Amino acid sequence: PGAGGSRSWRPIASGFAPALAVALAPDGQLVAIARGNRLLLHHPASGRLVAELADPSLAAGAHRDLVESLSFNRDGDMLASGAYREAKIWRRPRDVRAFEMQVGSPVVALATSGDGGLVATGGEGGVRLWQAADGAAGPVLHEADFPVTDVAFGVTSDHVSAATAEGVIRTWRTRDGEFTGEIESPQPVTALAVVGPGALPRLAGGDLLVVGGTDRMLRVFHTPPSLPKKVIDEADADRRLASARGGGLVAVAAATGGVTLYESGDDGRLTPVSTWQADRGRATSLCVVEQTKSKATAVATGHADGSIGLWFNGEKEIRRRLGGGGAAIRAVAASADGTVVVSGDEKGDVVAWRGGVEPTDVTAVTGPVVEDVTATAFHAGRGLLAVAGSASGEAVIVVRDVVKKGPAITLRGHAAPVRSLAFVGDADRLVSGGDDRIVRIWEWSGRTGKQGAEVDGQAAIVAVAATPDGARVAAAGADHVVRVWPVADIAAGKECRGHTAAILAVGFNAAGQPFSASADGTVRTWNPADGNQAATWSPPAAPVAVVQSPDRQVLVVATVDGAVRSHRLDSGQVVKPLGEAAGRPTAAALSADGARAVTFEATPAGAVARTYDVASGRFLDAVELGAVECVSVMPDAAGGLLLVAKNGGVSRHRGHLLRRFDGPAAPVVGLSVTPQAVVVATADGTLRSHRLDNGQQIGATSHGAPITAFAAAAKGTVFATGGKGGGVRFWKADLGAIGPGVSGLPGDIQSLALTADGQRAVVAVAGPSPAITVHDPATGMALQRFSRHTAAVADLAVTADGAAVWSAGADAVWHWPVAGVSAFGGHGNTVTAIAATGPDAKEVVTGC
Repeated sequence: PGAGGSRSWRPIASGFAPALAVALAPDGQLVAIARGNRLLLHHPASGRLVAELADPSLAAGAHRDLVESLSFNRDGDMLASGAYREAKIWRRPRDVRAFEMQVGSPVVALATSGDGGLVATGGEGGVRLWQAADGAAGPVLHEADFPVTDVAFGVTSDHVSAATAEGVIRTWRTRDGEFTGEIESPQPVTALAVVGPGALPRLAGGDLLVVGGTDRMLRVFHTPPSLPKKVIDEADADRRLASARGGGLVAVAAATGGVTLYESGDDGRLTPVSTWQADRGRATSLCVVEQTKSKATAVATGHADGSIGLWFNGEKEIRRRLGGGGAAIRAVAASADGTVVVSGDEKGDVVAWRGGVEPTDVTAVTGPVVEDVTATAFHAGRGLLAVAGSASGEAVIVVRDVVKKGPAITLRGHAAPVRSLAFVGDADRLVSGGDDRIVRIWEWSGRTGKQGAEVDGQAAIVAVAATPDGARVAAAGADHVVRVWPVADIAAGKECRGHTAAILAVGFNAAGQPFSASADGTVRTWNPADGNQAATWSPPAAPVAVVQSPDRQVLVVATVDGAVRSHRLDSGQVVKPLGEAAGRPTAAALSADGARAVTFEATPAGAVARTYDVASGRFLDAVELGAVECVSVMPDAAGGLLLVAKNGGVSRHRGHLLRRFDGPAAPVVGLSVTPQAVVVATADGTLRSHRLDNGQQIGATSHGAPITAFAAAAKGTVFATGGKGGGVRFWKADLGAIGPGVSGLPGDIQSLALTADGQRAVVAVAGPSPAITVHDPATGMALQRFSRHTAAVADLAVTADGAAVWSAGADAVWHWPVAGVSAFGGHGNTVTAIAATGPDAKEVVTGC
């Protein structure tokens, strides 16, 4: 107490603000909190500060002393506060209108920015911003052709979004009104709200848009980072596209056969890197092959002739051609490291090919040994190669081991060019014949060779053969006569007459009878006792190359019509057709076990060696040899080819085939290559998986309808199949089903794509309405759609981060953001209102 009983007043200490009283308004929309001498009003649901009540007669606060009691009246428009020897009544203002804005058309949606600086209106007149302080008109964000149903500001007020009854959601930047993003919801949107980026911690990025619609669902979207872009504005009736797993590159194949590799910018725009014209016509399928070891990138293109071309970045000429003798390629895929390329064709054949970037597939085995090769023979079992030619003007035969690469043996004695060679039995002897009309049998020991028996062939010799034991020799002359001699009694030889054209080959069948094949279109078997004809048959066309199987029971015949067939030697019955060659075969050979047949063909593009599986008749591989002057081609034990050039030099050409994956004879729709497996979808509705290392099938399931589209997540954890009737199903790596799938889409599925993590599926439906939808594989729910295309969509590809899609239609190629996050239900009627609430606007309240 001071003098005369007076007291001195001391202010409340700084930082001392206990909450001594709380009152809740009757409608629950406001809570009053007394903190020290301050009086604060908050919104209970969000915790947001609505206002602070202050007495203008005081320097600060509502009272001079601590506020200790609060109470609302029954209507909630008056608040009483009590402090030391003091009570105050606070009234909510009856009219707080500061101004009116002349919008010019009915307003159906209104929002205020979080910082209180802007107001957005939406309605029949479009979307517009206004200054909250004075109602001054801001930019018109969109005109009247955008019938708005709701508007909402971003949490930081830097953007505003508006939705329409057509399901379109657009976003603008508030600073300058620039149109920055667009999303299409699968259903009409009736309500919209924005929640903070922390609402879903697993997602990176900015605000999330929450919309409600007539289907009683809520859908969550990322705020779109960009607008859809038409990145290729050219019509193309049958365009194909593929993107690189690692991102950055997109390949587009046109119906004209042109292929372009593009570099993709952050905004989806495409910059051409290289363009080339595929030499086998339009690409029926393609994929980007990324070589992780060499860092090179290739585009694999499948074609109607069954070939796959590998075109490397920056090169306009093909680096390697795979296949080329089967049905039209329907799908190609590559392993993550780019070392394996797998193709599937119209007949259901699935093949793994070597996909590396080695600068050459050719290695030299031996150098030149003669000046001009006139004949060759190869014993695959022992790896011995005999080459006849000239050396310093002399006819010679050089025998070499092309496997162990030991020293060569040179055989001399012929007085004119040698035209035919044949090993005897286990290749310890050799038979030769040529223009000097002499048939010679050679023997060798170590590095030395010597001539054994010799026979006068009575005409220039064009073909020779011997029985496995070497007891008898057969030779065909230029006079079209076959002569057969017992080696032990040359005088007992017999002539076999009947051919009317050049003889291509002679040999002995399993019964020891001599046979011959001629350009006159016949294969004849002879009786060695009297030289009479024992049997004859004719292939479908005149033969041009003939080779006998190791068991001497089958004859592989290449004919003038380009066909290759295996026949029973005794009857001529066709065992298997081995496909049709692109050119006219001039030579044929068999592997040591008789399982593989190789033909050499001259085509307009250069020489090609084609390999077939004799038992099944399947085409296996094709190796392009370019313009090389090849005398003969033989299969080696490693699956490659040995090529003998005109100078006697031998080179090994690696084959491209790795293995086959057997399955149903139904067109292949799609493929995926994982580190351990190959997954195959076929048109008959089958989805199966095989081990990559040995081709063994390890799983299978059924889509339940014919499959028309297939997609695989880049990580190989999720697969999708789409089929007739508008159904899509999702599968785990072990081919177990994921979720209920998608059903009831308005047409057959045209194309599918999956994000790398398998969390989003993009679906294009065939038919007059070219809409594309985005789905959640776990639930099958539609999250988003895209409807800018005006013609059918043929292909889809997803960016490496899954944030955007390229869609190729007959009208154009578009790039558009994938913004759909989730969809969930709960309401029993159309959702009519959504409001953000909770701390930092991480929750929503909905109404219907």
